[in-house]
Amino acid sequence: MHRLNSLYLNLDRCQPTIKLTENEAHYVKNVLRLSCNDELILYTENSKGFYKIKNVSKKYVEIELIKEKKYDFPFYEFIVIQSLMKREYLDTVVEKYGELGVTKVILVKSENSVVKLENKTLERLRKLLINGAMQAGYNFLPELYYFKELKDIIVNTDEKICFYEKVKEKNLPDRIAKSVAIFIGPEGGFSESDLLILKDKGFNFLSPINGILKAETAGVVFAGLIKSYLDCGKYV
Repeated sequence: MHRLNSLYLNLDRCQPTIKLTENEAHYVKNVLRLSCNDELILYTENSKGFYKIKNVSKKYVEIELIKEKKYDFPFYEFIVIQSLMKREYLDTVVEKYGELGVTKVILVKSENSVVKLENKTLERLRKLLINGAMQAGYNFLPELYYFKELKDIIVNTDEKICFYEKVKEKNLPDRIAKSVAIFIGPEGGFSESDLLILKDKGFNFLSPINGILKAETAGVVFAGLIKSYLDCGKYV
């Protein structure tokens, strides 16, 4: 699919004119392939702006604000709780969650997670999540959080679903809540301790397809499934 001409900057909000840094300018000129008078969508922490490229030089690009739009939180709350997995898989699935309109991603180390998450990688993952949302053209920024232990997560959505392949009866609900959280398990599978914690936190276990999916596949498939319910109006 076509990638929107968009860029994220760690600014509080849009500014009338912005001189992009050398790295940002390189991205605009050589990746997005934009030049003078082309338009660019800039995402900041609290708003997105529609800009025109005013000046281009070898080391910088200057952009000028056309109009600014504050973010609108969507009509739904969609949280994905993702057990940690290897970097190459986690990078991909987090970006896809952004594309699929997830409002919040919670990363957590469950008992059989094969890796630990270093704090320095959180900002990189957050940028990937935002990149996914920009790709899809959403008018909000998804959030990213990390918990070191499964027992510490707090989820207050109206509906909580854990996709678990060992549920024998294959079924799907007719409708879901507009406030929903799903849990995607680790590469190493759920431990009995994980299952008890999730049950205690009010998660319902669901298995809509046959077969055991890889963690990164399950994340994209089931997040897409929930987004389809929301977009098609199959919610209560």
